[in-house]
Amino acid sequence: MQSDIDAAVARAKKPLHQDLLLVLDYLDMALATPCTTSEGKTLLAGVQMTRAQLAGLLEREGIQPVPERGTFDAALHQAVERVETTEAAPGTILGTLRRGYTVAGQILRPAQVRVAAAPADASESPSGRGH
Repeated sequence: MQSDIDAAVARAKKPLHQDLLLVLDYLDMALATPCTTSEGKTLLAGVQMTRAQLAGLLEREGIQPVPERGTFDAALHQAVERVETTEAAPGTILGTLRRGYTVAGQILRPAQVRVAAAPADASESPSGRGH
C-alpha cells in the first residue's frame, strides 16, 4: 500500500518538477548572457544565487542530471541532431542542447543531444556516381 502512495505522490509532483526544470533552463539562459555593466554584474550575481537555490531544492527532491557525455542511451537521451563525423565513434554524444533529469531513477526529462554518426559513403551519394 505504501508503494502505491509513493507512486501517486511521485505522479503528482512530476508536473511541478518539470515546471521547475523549465525555470532552471531560463536561469541558465540568463547566465549565458554576457554582462559588462556594473548593474548587469549585480543582476548576474542575483541570478546565480537564485539558480543555486533552485538547483539545491531539486537535488533535495532527488532530481539528478542525466549524463551529458559518453554514449547515446535512448532511455536517457533524445537525439535532436545527427552529426556525420570521423572524429568520434558513432553514437557518441557530441553536445547537449537541453539538460535531462531523472528522479528516483526514473526519467523526468530526456537530455536533448547531438550524436555522432558515421559519414555517409560517398559512393551512395548522387555526386559519387561518377557522372
